[in-house]
Amino acid sequence: MTSTGRTGLSKKQLASLSKWANKPPTESPDQTTQKFRDLWDSLNQFVIERGAQITSPKYANPLTLEIPLDSPLADKLKELGYDLIYCERATRIGGTATPDYHARWRRGAITSGYGFNTVDVFLVRLPK
Repeated sequence: MTSTGRTGLSKKQLASLSKWANKPPTESPDQTTQKFRDLWDSLNQFVIERGAQITSPKYANPLTLEIPLDSPLADKLKELGYDLIYCERATRIGGTATPDYHARWRRGAITSGYGFNTVDVFLVRLPK
């Protein structure tokens, strides 16, 4: 049995479907343009300079942004026209921190503990 018999389509209809199916894609598979990448990179640099960080994968949209509680960055981004969607307040393990006590059995630097910091987590949708 031929393919036209199984589908109930004529050879002309099958040929037109094949042309449509084999047409090359008009955009790249990842749907990211150079303009979007530049915008993502510049926003990433902007927030890093102000003590925040983007925690989503590179060039993801929407992106996840973690901002320290005492930072005015969220207000600044809203002034610049970004739409920040508040998700949650989370606690993260930070860098080294001085412990509250000084134990005599502790060897080495006193700053050998780890601190915790609290951040606000936002979603930011970038224009394409």
